[in-house]
Amino acid sequence: GIVDVRKGQLTFANAGHEYPVFTDEEGRFDYFKDRHGLVMGLKADMEYTDSQRDLKKGDMLFVYTDGVLDAQDYDGDAYGPDRLTDVMNAYQGVTPCELTERVLESVMDYSKDVDQFDDITMLAFEYLGDDERKADQDAQPSDGYNERIGEIRIGAKIENSREAVGFVEEQLINRGY
Repeated sequence: GIVDVRKGQLTFANAGHEYPVFTDEEGRFDYFKDRHGLVMGLKADMEYTDSQRDLKKGDMLFVYTDGVLDAQDYDGDAYGPDRLTDVMNAYQGVTPCELTERVLESVMDYSKDVDQFDDITMLAFEYLGDDERKADQDAQPSDGYNERIGEIRIGAKIENSREAVGFVEEQLINRGY
């Protein structure tokens, strides 16, 4: 996915992943039923359809692997999508980091007597708005904007993953994270 922080817009493609979860106008978490494509890597020439979502200040996005929903308890019952949003809605207003921690605690508690059989990966993102960036954008040419934030364009191929990770690390270091 790509977040345009100036426009407050997320453009993304779903390559067979679980539905993303967004906050609604009241701050409650719910699934965004986007267009699913085939699992990435299944067909070499597969094309994916973009979905878009406008973001408002404070909107949160939560994406995760199927290991979250498929985690099982001792009886073999899956954690499931309803339990996920119930837990998330119990923690409205927390930071993205706190949200992922609370969800992970819930999943681990649910499946505490069962060996984990799939990866459990989560990412939460909060859109903080673009008030300062709009002012900066009005004052500077657009190429200056990209220079300050950084931009990379590479093909979506596994062999490019090290370059992508290196770029993100460099951007975080440059910003003091």
